[in-house]
Amino acid sequence: MSNKIFYNYHRKVSLIKSINCHSSKVRNMISTRSNLELFHPFCKPNSVINWQEDKTINKIENLNGFKLTREFYNWVTNRGYDLYIKACNKPAFHVFWRIIENNTKFNVKIIIHSYLFNQGNKIINLLPSYLMVRPLLLQYLFSVLSGLKWYAKKDRSILKNHFGKHIWFS
Repeated sequence: MSNKIFYNYHRKVSLIKSINCHSSKVRNMISTRSNLELFHPFCKPNSVINWQEDKTINKIENLNGFKLTREFYNWVTNRGYDLYIKACNKPAFHVFWRIIENNTKFNVKIIIHSYLFNQGNKIINLLPSYLMVRPLLLQYLFSVLSGLKWYAKKDRSILKNHFGKHIWFS
């Protein structure tokens, strides 16, 4: 997949959450095999196809049975990674995961460039993007990052739909 796919997208959605634990723990939590099964509240299996830095691919099945493929293309040492998330025969979402150190606190930020109402005519797609896609992606990011924070604090897997159901994934 080309690294330029996201350049055709006009808007992004991002969220940042403070995680109060050691940065190495956060790095391990977001970069280990099948990690989403531990903290992602909408994920059933997170099966690994290939787990090598230059060719990492895994599959996710969400609670509603919706299946996605994640292709990692850029690992940023001790800071996160960049990946594409794709459903069969659909354009990819372009996603960045980053750990941001701020004195004694660590923040995790996820940025999503979605293909939904995010290509073509900026004016026509503005309202659907901000009224439908953006709120749903923010709800999704809140749930995923809250699940990560929960797992970091409790060392227990997150419950499914723990922060509420999501129309796209539950």
